[in-house]
Amino acid sequence: MRIDLSTPVSEIMTSNVISVGPNDDLLSVKHFFTSTRMHHLPVTENKKMVGMISKSDFLAVSSDLGKVKREVTTEEEFLKSHTASEIMVTGIAHLEPDSRINVAVSLFSLNYFHALPVFANDELVGIVTTHDIIKYLDKQDDAQH
Repeated sequence: MRIDLSTPVSEIMTSNVISVGPNDDLLSVKHFFTSTRMHHLPVTENKKMVGMISKSDFLAVSSDLGKVKREVTTEEEFLKSHTASEIMVTGIAHLEPDSRINVAVSLFSLNYFHALPVFANDELVGIVTTHDIIKYLDKQDDAQH
């Protein structure tokens, strides 16, 4: 039996997406990553997505920024003095709720990222990750055996 990749991504995406604004400080970003199991944080402004921050990017950037000589004295002050817009990635590929899983698989295989935002009417309605696809494939495989 064949695994069905024609299922819409709306079936596997996370729809209750937490986001930050571009002017939110990096302490808020750190809090998100330390208090959730999520690895991707959309950056939105007026319900429109303007960027994405991955946990690995945040850790790399915060580590690099921490090495820079700074006037603030604590990590907290340092993180409060920088914003999400300084480290977010822009120009991200996206999907629509009725986009098929095979489209997400193709985009993941062509690029070096692990999350795709899902837009409906130009508004962020969900996010699908490589982990979501792996879970889906695992369920499909279990159903076949």
